[in-house]
Amino acid sequence: MKNTVMAATIALCAGVWAACADAVRTLSLDDYRDKMKAAWVGQMVGVSWGQPTEFKWKDAIIPADKVPEWASDFPLRMSYGNDDLYVEMTFLKTLEDHGLDVSIRQAGIDFANSEYKLWCANRAGRNNLRRGIAPPDCSHPRFNKCPNDIDYQIEADYAGIISPGCPQEATPASSRRDVRRRRSASATSSDG
Repeated sequence: MKNTVMAATIALCAGVWAACADAVRTLSLDDYRDKMKAAWVGQMVGVSWGQPTEFKWKDAIIPADKVPEWASDFPLRMSYGNDDLYVEMTFLKTLEDHGLDVSIRQAGIDFANSEYKLWCANRAGRNNLRRGIAPPDCSHPRFNKCPNDIDYQIEADYAGIISPGCPQEATPASSRRDVRRRRSASATSSDG
């Protein structure tokens, strides 16, 4: 039954995407900016709300009674200086400077040249890039003690934010930052 529901869901999504793929969409610059701002605020809310729980439930789902209570005056300032947001700025700057067809090599150079504080998997990946270990090896479990961290999955939001309503564009944009090496490292480490 579970497989049937999953197959039906996948088929429905594929049909919707296929129907939308040829549709022409127009979005004014003001609407585009509004959607991007809303997405960044949404990320800031998520980062601020989740911050108090970070690293407390490793390899486990947080119990429902431990989820922080939401309040409309929740301090978004908790998101300032959070790596879940500022690492994305490097990716956006790379796209701005080098265009949408930027090479994975250039994205790696820009990430290697970043100066902000990083933790575990991102820090190891950046240090490996600085040592000359290029993608995909810079995040491979052989060179990275934290390959199961989901750093890039958290930071890949920028691709969707710059591609509102166009999921078919978000994936290629994210691939330019070499999400494949992250997924590869995760799969390799999970397989044993």
